[in-house]
Amino acid sequence: ATVSYDRSVILWDLGDPRHPVELSVILGHNGWVLDAAFSPDGKVLATSGYDNTARLWDVTDPRRPSQLSVLDRHTSWVNEVAFSPNGHLLATASADRTARLWDVTDPRRPSQLSVLDRHTSWVNEVAFSPNGHLLATASADRTARLWDVTDPRRPRPLAAITAHTDYVWAVAFSPDGRRLATGAYDGTARIWDITNPSRPAATASFPADEKWVFDVAFSPDGRTLATAGWDTTVHLWDVTEPGRPPAIGTITGHGDWVQALAWTPDSHSIATASDDYTVRISRIGDADLIAAACADPSKQITDAEWQRHISDVPYQPVC
Repeated sequence: ATVSYDRSVILWDLGDPRHPVELSVILGHNGWVLDAAFSPDGKVLATSGYDNTARLWDVTDPRRPSQLSVLDRHTSWVNEVAFSPNGHLLATASADRTARLWDVTDPRRPSQLSVLDRHTSWVNEVAFSPNGHLLATASADRTARLWDVTDPRRPRPLAAITAHTDYVWAVAFSPDGRRLATGAYDGTARIWDITNPSRPAATASFPADEKWVFDVAFSPDGRTLATAGWDTTVHLWDVTEPGRPPAIGTITGHGDWVQALAWTPDSHSIATASDDYTVRISRIGDADLIAAACADPSKQITDAEWQRHISDVPYQPVC
């Protein structure tokens, strides 16, 4: 699914990622469409927009999507939507300085459960932890926050992350839920150990863009962090060890800043969305994957490790 300032959502068949096929165009928002997220079962699409709403769509038949409901309790534009891992909750982030949790067990009849109102400026992004117990929020008040949402009717604030010096635009949990990545308009990305989510501990801080970081995303295998921003380039970082992660590759080709990232489940490709009006799907080069596998050059790579990184390249027991 791709969203645009042209007020549309387009669904694409990526069965052949080299030749995407447009399936349908979704219209309904009365302003820019800012974000989209699929439910875990892939049957519902949530979208958010500049018309102060989030909307739920039945995409069981992606050629004939239909609107299920409108979530209209926010008082300013809705920047981001995120489903919980079990698909029962939806989190929304808004310029009205709040994030909200919704029960979407029945997507035709969503109900608001709670309002998270500790931020003092726009809430730019929301993300659930892999177990669904935590929610991270990013804000233009220069903070990210962690919340215990085990009881979504009574979310409990756990910690405020205050190290960034400008708008925090992005938050992402690692697949094991032990780390949180943040990206900000100060040009940096940071990684936090959240084993104790009440006391996040900084493990890495590094310049990830010339100016602004718009998005951060861990690969599904947890070994690589992708960052996107103002410099039109996606940067790839090896985050297998604490400390300053080494750069292991870049994705170029966009003609304007890159707003959003999404990995494929095999960690080998990334979709990137840009202000140049395009979405691109890029395969991570074999050289980059080998570099990630060889983060420790003194290590002999086993066949099993090689298969985990680059199963479609013949095994070479070297770094």
